[in-house]
Order: sequence, then C-alpha cells, then structure tokens
Amino acid sequence: MRERLIKPLGRYFAAHPRLNPWVAPFFNGLVKAQLGVVRLADRMRAAHGGNDALLDQLTLVIKTFERRPLLQQMLSSIRRHYPRIHIVVVDDSCHPEPIDGVEYVTLPFDSGVSAGRNAGLARVRTPYTMILDDDFVFYSGSDLLRSLRRIAAEPRIDILGGIVITLPMMEWNDSSRTPIYKSQAIAPSGELGGLPLRAKVPNFFIARTARLAQVGWDDRLKRLDHLDFFTRADGVLRTVLDPSLRCLHPKSLFDRHYLSFRLDYAADSELLRKRYPGVETE
Repeated sequence: MRERLIKPLGRYFAAHPRLNPWVAPFFNGLVKAQLGVVRLADRMRAAHGGNDALLDQLTLVIKTFERRPLLQQMLSSIRRHYPRIHIVVVDDSCHPEPIDGVEYVTLPFDSGVSAGRNAGLARVRTPYTMILDDDFVFYSGSDLLRSLRRIAAEPRIDILGGIVITLPMMEWNDSSRTPIYKSQAIAPSGELGGLPLRAKVPNFFIARTARLAQVGWDDRLKRLDHLDFFTRADGVLRTVLDPSLRCLHPKSLFDRHYLSFRLDYAADSELLRKRYPGVETE
C-alpha cells in the first residue's frame, strides 16, 4: 500500500510546489539518515567477494536522466562494494558530463529509458548484464556474486531479479503487485535453481546478455517500459526472483524538473492501449 502511494505523492508534490519547502527537508533528511545508518552497518560487515573473477563476466547497465546527484550516489555505493566491476552509463540528459571509471554513452536529449537500455545493452561484451535505474543504492544486501553464481549454475534461468527496498518507508517491492499486460497469462509456478519463477521482477535484475537481447525494449516507450518488456518476454525468457538480492531505492518526490518528464507518459499510454486493448496503464 505504501509503495502504491509513491507515484500519486510525486504527482501531488509536483503540482503543489508550495508544500515542498515544508515537506522535502523532513523527507530527504529521513532518507539521508537511513543511508548513513546503512553505510555504518556495512563497515561492520565482512565484504562479499567484490573482486571475485566471476564478476568480470558481469556488466552493470545504468540508464540516467537529469538526476546527476542520484547517479553519483549510486556509483559511489557500487564502487564501495565492487571497485572493479564494469559499468555502462547511458545518459540522455540535457547537459551530460562524462564520469571517470565508467563507460559513458550519451544519447539525444530525452531519448527515453527504452532507447537508453537498448544502447547500454549494445555496449555489453560480457555473458551477463545487470539492468539498473539511476536512483538505486547498493549496500551489503546487494550481493551480486551470490546471485551471479546462482544464474551461472542454472542455464535455464534467463533473468534473476531481486528486491527493491523503497526509502524512507522500507517497503519491499518484488514487482508482484501488478500483472503483465496479457489478460490470459498464467502466473508461473514452480522453481528453477531453487528460486521461484515469476512473470516479472523489478528493473533490478541480472540476465544472460544474449537472451536479453532477443527481447530488448521498444524505443518508442520513453517512460513505461517495465510491464511491456516483461509482457513481451513472457514465454520467451524464464525469470526467477532471488529474495536475497536487494538494493535500496530513495525516491525522487520533490524534483519538479525531473518529474515534469517522468510523469509525462500520455504518448506511452496511448501506444500501450493500442498494443494491449483493455489494459490499465500507469
């Protein structure tokens, strides 16, 4: 329920900017405090193999747009745990600026998330790809090596997704609340490699690069890529959920500039209504 309130709250605060000076400091301060506690706890835990050779077979693909501070926060969190992992950042911001230590790809302004993910995937040369948003934060629960070993050990798994923990509510999201767009789709049951099969997982997943490329994303969808991707992947890719793989997700509720683009998805909704008649879009 709390996760379902986030998008309406984002729209509300974007439409009522006079409230932001009152609410934003409390909200952002709470998130900052939570992240501080997490970093402190991480220092007290043993590292989980951030330099293991298997990680050389994984590339992280991050699509970013007009949220430079959040991107830098994410990259810092990744490097604390995985200092040498290969990262591809795809940026379609108005004024992109390259970042040291990553493979940086720029696209025309507001090309959209789907075009960005496709461009990032095209740069991957490793057997495995991890898809990420730019406002995630890695911590000790983001154990990529353990999950990578699981997908490597079970060749029938194409996508292995994790849990996204939304701050400051600490709400766990495994993307199970909303169905894919196929009205007749049967929810998968059973397990692969000891992990439950799912119709979809959050945009926080490890995939076999070659298999992921067989589905890809529709470049025409600038915002609403998630359900469309997993709908088209249904029956093509086998997806599992690994509840032990987690990241943190501090939401952007008060960035009016970013939200003016993020909440402008009328064109996407129209395309999806034509593609999947009768479905409810975001």
